Amino acid sequence: MSTTIASTVPTPRPLTGGVLALLTMGLALGTFMEVLDTSIANVAMPTISGSLASQRAKARG
Repeated sequence: MSTTIASTVPTPRPLTGGVLALLTMGLALGTFMEVLDTSIANVAMPTISGSLASQRAKARG
């Protein structure tokens, strides 16, 4: 008798109810935090680069 690995491995059940809702909210929150972090960095970048340029000018001259 020949059995394959696929026939012995149980099929996982789909996520439902509270677990699905919690996982969805966690994924949405993580995505929101990533977008927020990127937005803050993009807004602050000109100020940061301007400060660095002025500090370099003071150090040279």
